[in-house]
Amino acid sequence: MRLFREEHDESLSSINVTPLTDCMLVLLIIFMIAGTAVSKTGFGISLPKAEYRSEQESHEICISVTKGGTYYINGREVSQQNLKEELENAGSVRESAVIEADAAASYAKVMYAVDSAKRAGFGSVSLSAETE
Repeated sequence: MRLFREEHDESLSSINVTPLTDCMLVLLIIFMIAGTAVSKTGFGISLPKAEYRSEQESHEICISVTKGGTYYINGREVSQQNLKEELENAGSVRESAVIEADAAASYAKVMYAVDSAKRAGFGSVSLSAETE
């Protein structure tokens, strides 16, 4: 028993390119996303530099991180173990904190400062950059 009609017995001589086009577009999107992710984590970046820098307001607390990993709060040296406690005692107005980190400072040290400021109750934590 045949399941198709006899008038369509001839074989197809053309290829359907629609599935091929769909696969190629999906691959193109995947490579575009992967290429963007790789370029954002490139090794040729030199931070921190920016064209615009807002002036520090008086109610902001400045946390500095040196190349060697030493922490300072408003110019006063603080150990890593006491950073969170010192930030909690820094003042009654804890609206925002500005972190000034050396360009060669360890990423882990900078993130520890950000985390300590957030845990101390600062509503806003920002990173300072050098103007060009």
